[in-house]
Amino acid sequence: VRDVSLSMAGYLLTLCAGGWAADAWAAPVDAGIPVAELDPHFKGGREGHAYTLGMLELGMRAGAATTSVLRNDPAQAKVALKSLREQMNKVGAMVPTWKAHFGTGVLDELDRAVSAKGDLATRRKLVGKLESSCTACHARYMFQVQARYRWGSFADAVLATDSATLTF
Repeated sequence: VRDVSLSMAGYLLTLCAGGWAADAWAAPVDAGIPVAELDPHFKGGREGHAYTLGMLELGMRAGAATTSVLRNDPAQAKVALKSLREQMNKVGAMVPTWKAHFGTGVLDELDRAVSAKGDLATRRKLVGKLESSCTACHARYMFQVQARYRWGSFADAVLATDSATLTF
């Protein structure tokens, strides 16, 4: 059972990491992540990092905002968009080098579309624009951040499969 579990773990790790990381590897090459700006937000172990928690909250607020925008709930959308804007500004200020990635222009567009009772196609297009912005930044930087601050070294990792032993 253990060999099957390890085999499955190896397969899933390879499948998920390979598929997800392909976008990151295809992204424009960058000199790296702003370590000096990130280090203060990743003190104290693998859980509870201020930047990670800020990004998780940002994701939750983005989900709430986009859901209310797409459901055509103007009152809730206004509240959720305001909350998302506040969190984007907060997280953007944590790493000044990346502040431009937290631009709120698309939130202004969403706010106007909600106020003008824009049609669903317009609102979907704007939500897609927001999602694309998040995805592009994550593809470019998230793998590097996770590798540095959360995953530790893979140097001693070994996965036994049916056909071989995988090492890193």
